Amino acid sequence: MSLAREALKDGEVVGVMPEGHIPKNGDSHEIAELRPGVGVLAVESGAHLMVLGVFGTDLVWNIRHRFPRMTLLPWKRPTIRVCIDWLYVPQGADVSSTMADIRTGMTRMLKEAHQLESPRDARRRAKG
Repeated sequence: MSLAREALKDGEVVGVMPEGHIPKNGDSHEIAELRPGVGVLAVESGAHLMVLGVFGTDLVWNIRHRFPRMTLLPWKRPTIRVCIDWLYVPQGADVSSTMADIRTGMTRMLKEAHQLESPRDARRRAKG
């Protein structure tokens, strides 16, 4: 955290994965518990947040597999979706409300990504 604080003070970009891990059940329809570090950094520094969601990676490298499942056949490739949203942290905001805003943004992006999921990817996800 101290390195991230210093980087933000110097005007650098810092990337943080607030989930901190892959959900144990491998369910891509849920967001794991968020750790508060990103909220603390945003509130302390006043930095704006780019909330980035990457969806569909479980179809390539599922938690139950040791290695990724790669294919060169175009009709078998899963679709990986990247969604981006900006979160502006108002001055004087607290960490808990910032974390709630992050979770809301991530949930909205996850819902959108699953609504756009192709039928082929939905079948592959159901098979595991």
